[in-house]
Amino acid sequence: ISKSGKVNIINLVALDEEDFGNYTCVAENKLGMAEDSVNISGWPLISSVVTLPVPSLSPCHEVTVHLYSASSLRSVRLEYRSEYSPDWEGVMITPEPLSKQRWGVVHRLCNLTYSTPYWVRVAGSNSYGFSPLGTRYSFTTDSQPRGQLAMASAATSSLATVNHFGIHFVVTIISVLL
Repeated sequence: ISKSGKVNIINLVALDEEDFGNYTCVAENKLGMAEDSVNISGWPLISSVVTLPVPSLSPCHEVTVHLYSASSLRSVRLEYRSEYSPDWEGVMITPEPLSKQRWGVVHRLCNLTYSTPYWVRVAGSNSYGFSPLGTRYSFTTDSQPRGQLAMASAATSSLATVNHFGIHFVVTIISVLL
């Protein structure tokens, strides 16, 4: 906190997760009291990541990401790699607003290797910068070109709870094997 005349200034720099939240300024003198609050919302939150195979473009998977951000989302970084590769590959995507404070992106990952486990991780950028690349979401490509796969197979789904900044999101990931 710094003081310049009758003005006190607090500069928040290099914020971490624990710095986000409500800040309240209270001023009091013989004439009364005044207060005002501001919410430092911080980085965007990843609310869901779903990967599904693209039947007509095997071996491709479509990644759909939904994010929450109180301030405008600037970009989304999507990184992916196979379980067998030490290097992450990435793309920058311009998000689309879905509703107030909700954003989304859809990106196709193609030219993947058959029968291979992959990981995807995501970060969003707003006026506070990029959120950390955190949770790894996994998927496995088809065992062979889709035209050669049997028609009937199984569908599985899993439910996961993701906790970001004290907010719990329920993520449903559905994978269909055809």
